[in-house]
Amino acid sequence: MKEKEIRPVILCSKKLGQLIKIKSGGHDYEGISYRSEYPFVMLDLSNLNKIKIDLSEETAWVQAGATLGQFYYAIAKRSKVHGFPGGVCFSVGTADNVVDARVMDVNGNIVDRKMNEDLLGGGASFGVILRWKLKLVRVPEKLTVFTIRRNLEGNRNLLQKWENISHQLPEDLFFRAAVQNGRSSAGNITKKRVQFYFQAQYLVLHFFFRKPNDSPEVLLEKRIPTRKNYSKGTSDFVKTPIPESGWEMNERLLSEEERFLMIMEPLAWLRKLYKEMEPYVAKSPRTAYLNYRDFGLGTNQEDYSYSKAKIWGEKYFKGNFERLAKVKSNADPKNFFRSEQSVPPYQLSH
Repeated sequence: MKEKEIRPVILCSKKLGQLIKIKSGGHDYEGISYRSEYPFVMLDLSNLNKIKIDLSEETAWVQAGATLGQFYYAIAKRSKVHGFPGGVCFSVGTADNVVDARVMDVNGNIVDRKMNEDLLGGGASFGVILRWKLKLVRVPEKLTVFTIRRNLEGNRNLLQKWENISHQLPEDLFFRAAVQNGRSSAGNITKKRVQFYFQAQYLVLHFFFRKPNDSPEVLLEKRIPTRKNYSKGTSDFVKTPIPESGWEMNERLLSEEERFLMIMEPLAWLRKLYKEMEPYVAKSPRTAYLNYRDFGLGTNQEDYSYSKAKIWGEKYFKGNFERLAKVKSNADPKNFFRSEQSVPPYQLSH
């Protein structure tokens, strides 16, 4: 697939008034790239996956269809002392540590940072991202990783200690906690239990249910799912340490659910838990992490009203949402690139 093939798709869809959905790498928590209540054209960029690494500049141009796994693999083949802080899910696309990008706008023109820096901030709300220029980081040739598992009952104090020190640790040490429910068996008796575990140091193979000695080729896996797996995600930013009573509440709620996973990262809860966590998380507005897309926060209405979208938009972008909407008004005033949670044009009258 070539970048120039995308231009006629945009122009033809515009002429016919057809909604366009852009699918690049991996998955989205709400399936925003492949489902809609209205007819649409899917622009699948998965074959636009070339990667060009420049070790002298410590950067890489990565096409939008390349997955994190493909990018990690390409880096590993070129260098033992370079990495990329992208994430633990290697089936998704790349969009972190960005220094430049090539974007095709609503008129089919290709622009980069020098031509229009504002277009880099809105993703698929402003155009079709063709490729990213990403900054690599230096890493040690050898890394230390560990996972420690404990039952939540009787060990809540460990989570409280983690809350109090995790944000004070050196930036080079990635140290997260996760809480999940499960079952344990003793003889003929099976009981529910809630566990938590700590994971430290960033290593994709280790974190994403892979072993440290697995071959790098597992990063290139593109398995076709053999069964459907439904899930729902949401996020928030914890501002106040969760006390003993808060962890007791979490243990009780998780014990009531069949399957549940809560990940906490030193920086990263569903409707019932979201409400119960209110005393400890961000307020005015309640905030969220965009990569954990959540329609429960709100979606665009048929009129794509800015004032209505602001209710959920500021949870992702805070004060930047207004600026992004103003950029949208200039870049795509007729709102061709739109979705359930796209940035709408800035209009005070709506």
